[in-house]
Amino acid sequence: MKKSLIILTILFISCGSSDEGPEPISIEESQPTEEIDTNENENNDELQTLVWPADYDIFNLYSCLGDKGLGGLPEPQITDTEVQVRFDDGYDDAFFNEFNTLVDECEQESSKDNGDIHADDDGHDHDDKNGSHDDGEQRDSSVYNPDLECNKTFYLYYPESVDEDENTRYYNYYWQDSEKICVNIYQPELIDDEWEKLTIDLFEYVKDQIGIYVPINVTLMDQRNSTAETLNQVNVDHCLLWRLQGDSERETTGLENCVKNSDQWGNRSAAAGVEHSSVSNGGELHVFVDVYTEQTYDLAVRIFIHEYMHVHQNALLYYFEDQKRFGVPKLWLDNPEQSIYKRPLDKQYKFPNWLEEGGAEFAGNILATKFDNSIDARAMFAEQLDEARNVVRVAASKDDIVSLRDYEYQTGIFESDSNPNNGIAREFAYQYTGGSWAHVYLASLNPENYQKLIIDYYKSYAVAENENPTEGWKVAFEEIFDLSIDTFYRDFDAFMLQDRDSQMSILPSNEELQQIVLNR
Repeated sequence: MKKSLIILTILFISCGSSDEGPEPISIEESQPTEEIDTNENENNDELQTLVWPADYDIFNLYSCLGDKGLGGLPEPQITDTEVQVRFDDGYDDAFFNEFNTLVDECEQESSKDNGDIHADDDGHDHDDKNGSHDDGEQRDSSVYNPDLECNKTFYLYYPESVDEDENTRYYNYYWQDSEKICVNIYQPELIDDEWEKLTIDLFEYVKDQIGIYVPINVTLMDQRNSTAETLNQVNVDHCLLWRLQGDSERETTGLENCVKNSDQWGNRSAAAGVEHSSVSNGGELHVFVDVYTEQTYDLAVRIFIHEYMHVHQNALLYYFEDQKRFGVPKLWLDNPEQSIYKRPLDKQYKFPNWLEEGGAEFAGNILATKFDNSIDARAMFAEQLDEARNVVRVAASKDDIVSLRDYEYQTGIFESDSNPNNGIAREFAYQYTGGSWAHVYLASLNPENYQKLIIDYYKSYAVAENENPTEGWKVAFEEIFDLSIDTFYRDFDAFMLQDRDSQMSILPSNEELQQIVLNR
């Protein structure tokens, strides 16, 4: 079956250009998106399967087919012995015939020497080598979405690096300087117009405040009332957007298993980020209308900003601003099971839990009241403080001393019966609430720290990590704030034992928070 989506596109200028406003919002009907049937279909008489040897470069072929305008291709299934492309009854004879015709063309072109010159129908000669174009620029053969369409992957598989040093591989992505946010709305008839507008206006505002470093695809939907067809389609789109076809997990599990293993619908939480394995395909952000309907307006706005902040934080993990290019640590690419995916972890390899979640809460409160001056950021900070104080209080009653250091990467341990202090689980979410107030405390030390906490720290991370592998977050922290992490933990832990009035006294008024200027 096929399904159409309404896609609202917010076009933004690159983060390096601050003298122009965003392009006007445009609303456009997307091309029909192929829905993948994840049910077994082995007995379908209409099923047609094409087979190649295991070493066949199917991804290069798909890139060529995409260049020729053929989209909605079935997911290739790769085994140790062969590559299969299966056409089920969702594909008609015309599509299958066009596929075969274009495959022949692509294979003929591929068989030519890299330096061969051929004349296109426009009468101009073109050099095929490395995908060169008339303007002299070269495009990676893995590029799948040269026109930057919404809800469509940018790279079919992991692109080639343009440079490397001892610790990092560097990449120039073709979408740089053309970053945009796409708000992809599924079953828009289920979503009030005011919520759609609020979402678009809010993300545009936050972009203007803190910048945009990668293209972002936003999913906005009603997860409680959408049809089963829509829910399945969202899973399919997610798997196609961010799970690159060249990575080992995808080759092993395939699209079908990715869809089947997706989280259950109904109670998904808002989520966002940028992964090292798919930074070439930008950032993802998932928000649901139940946030609007089940939370207060103030909290809904903060939650949506919180998620944008996660894209901001994680995009800058990889961005080398001076070089205007991205870089990914070789350790994360080559040995993820011995670093970021290591279980159990022995240290934090990216951001500490308290810094990532607390930073998103901190920025969420401030940007919310800047976006809408009627929003009471002080009230939200006060609520977070009370929750954090309760974690400390309950733990103390059980002879357990809470330290922010505990929430670098072992959050789950301290919030379970595995608590190494006394085997008694702590109250939940100190990484959020204590983390938020760790930022408030740092901001109270110097007014310039607001800029450093929301912008500058993250911009300094990539260089710090490259020069200090596995210690980048800590080195960046100590350099930016001119404060050792040990001293900070000691002082903040002592601050959290003060009385509430003393703690609240360091928090600015809403009016002062609204006047904070951020230089992106």
